[in-house]
Amino acid sequence: MGFEMRCTALCLLLASACGSSPPRATEHAPSAASGEASCGPRLVGSPSQVTLPPDGRGYVVSDQCTLTIGEARYGVSGRGSARPGLGVLSEAIERACRDAGIQSVFGVGTGIGCNASGLRVYVSDWAEVGRVLEVVGGVLERMDANVDVGLLVTGGWCTEELRGAEG
Repeated sequence: MGFEMRCTALCLLLASACGSSPPRATEHAPSAASGEASCGPRLVGSPSQVTLPPDGRGYVVSDQCTLTIGEARYGVSGRGSARPGLGVLSEAIERACRDAGIQSVFGVGTGIGCNASGLRVYVSDWAEVGRVLEVVGGVLERMDANVDVGLLVTGGWCTEELRGAEG
């Protein structure tokens, strides 16, 4: 078994052991002009660009998430009474972000939310964090969802070595 195959198998094993699934890629096509690799977009901006939206009727926005990875301290918690399937909710969030013209969301996966298990939204542009929180909150409100969603602000899923190997 080659090195890449062992790494892929290990990543999948670790993701399933932690109760988290890797994000499903949204319809984001890398372009050579933007310098993106096929494994995802590059991280843009800085945390100082984040502007939090106000809470909505059906959701609470947080910049103090307790279940965090690195800079992932932002999230939205639904105040609803329904517990929709996470797959259905993931698709609704991806569609709503795409419809709102947000291009920096490059995946949604199950796993660590903000303060409980739920969904994780992968975002590559710090300046769009506030808009993403607002759109995700709107989806939670429309679906009357009681689900926790955390944001992970990061670049693509490959290392510089893999970027170079792509070619």
